[in-house]
Amino acid sequence: MTEEKKQGEAVIMAVYVGIRLTTKDQRRHVWYEVPEDSNDGQKLDDLMQPPNGLKETRFVKLKPAKYSKPGQVYRITTKNNNGTWYLPSISDFQGWWENQEDVTRWQVEHTAANVDAARNSKMRKEMTRNFDYERLKPFHDAYRLASPAQQSIILAHIIRYITRGAKGV
Repeated sequence: MTEEKKQGEAVIMAVYVGIRLTTKDQRRHVWYEVPEDSNDGQKLDDLMQPPNGLKETRFVKLKPAKYSKPGQVYRITTKNNNGTWYLPSISDFQGWWENQEDVTRWQVEHTAANVDAARNSKMRKEMTRNFDYERLKPFHDAYRLASPAQQSIILAHIIRYITRGAKGV
């Protein structure tokens, strides 16, 4: 099968390893470029040893398809710019990585990274909560529902309560 390639384009095989958290708690999709004949059931760690020496491939702006899972192998047509792969234009699903132990480990790490990212996001959201607004919300709701004459009375009571305390006069 002959494939037409423009200058600077390449067709490579890549296995999607999943999402990992960077040192700055950012999520990043991890891919490994693999030789076409390497999906024969051996572990990816074995392929990374010499003489193969596979390394993590940094794909810029490459996000997997919506329903991609760790362990899926793709054929990707993309551009190479000084060792970094940019803007993949075509990707075809080729099947699953044959080593089930690798796939299971990647899927567990992928899920853990997603759960950790969701927890970190929830913690950041909790830290930015406006507690003053939450405490004053009942007063705001009462003021909003009151008529204009009642609004001035509500404001007068709130100001008197703040300046004189709960005991009143």
